[in-house]
Amino acid sequence: MSDFDVKSFTIPGQYYLDGVLLGSYNPPDGMKALREFDLFEDDCIVAAYPKSGQTWTLELVYLVLHHGTAYERENTARDMRTPWIEWGPVDEERLRNISNIPRPRVFKTHAIAKHLPVQLREKNVKMVFVFRNPKDVAVSYYHFYRMNAVLSRFPGTWSQFYEMFMAGNVAHGSWFDYVQEYWREFKDDKNVLFLYYEDMVKDHAGSVRKIANFLGRNLRDDVVEDIVKRTSFKTMKDNFATRAHKIPFFDENISPFFRKGNVGDWKNHFTVRQNEDFDRVYAEKVAESGFCIDFGE
Repeated sequence: MSDFDVKSFTIPGQYYLDGVLLGSYNPPDGMKALREFDLFEDDCIVAAYPKSGQTWTLELVYLVLHHGTAYERENTARDMRTPWIEWGPVDEERLRNISNIPRPRVFKTHAIAKHLPVQLREKNVKMVFVFRNPKDVAVSYYHFYRMNAVLSRFPGTWSQFYEMFMAGNVAHGSWFDYVQEYWREFKDDKNVLFLYYEDMVKDHAGSVRKIANFLGRNLRDDVVEDIVKRTSFKTMKDNFATRAHKIPFFDENISPFFRKGNVGDWKNHFTVRQNEDFDRVYAEKVAESGFCIDFGE
């Protein structure tokens, strides 16, 4: 490991689109298809920077919209339940399968704001965006990079990954640029709900109700309670419809896909210098933006 040169590290199929690093899992044709993707007015897109609590949020949104029928489809693979639109080569068969998913459809994207489907605004489609403490994001992303073959199973140290993360030299680019672009573009848009991962952890049921209100669903208390139960960390980790089941490029012996799901793990990784450095960059780049991150100091 001491011989590892982080400067020469790349991921399979690495390329840049508008300055954002992407790989073969988000090929250029997939990104083009995303921009041109046909949406229905009742679709919902869940957008987030990687490792921000998106898998959890997708399931919350899905159950709010499909409670009562969702459990009949728990043997449906994730990609045909809450599809990642721009994932992999986009062919006619996949697009046809996605178009036939029972409505209202729920989609995942990691795309930056300018790469979102044109029809998002044309059809007033609802979108949920998830913020998370970026220090926890960085730590979770490090472990994800270590276990994921499509990210070359990063062999370096936490400190080396931290430098990559801070420079924006990771898949989907700079966290700082990513969240600011979404905030600037959509903070006043009534069709976009901004959620904070830390708030969701503190008030799981309240977050279900907030999502339901946003999506125009009036849920009974027993339904909210059932959704909370079905979206606990342990339940989702064991649920075929949500867990990373036998994904060949994941090595969960290195790090599980559902790793901890808690708040504040960054304190077990950041050095004092790294923490001070991060706070300085955050203050310079995004502190005045208007969104509020809970760093849990």
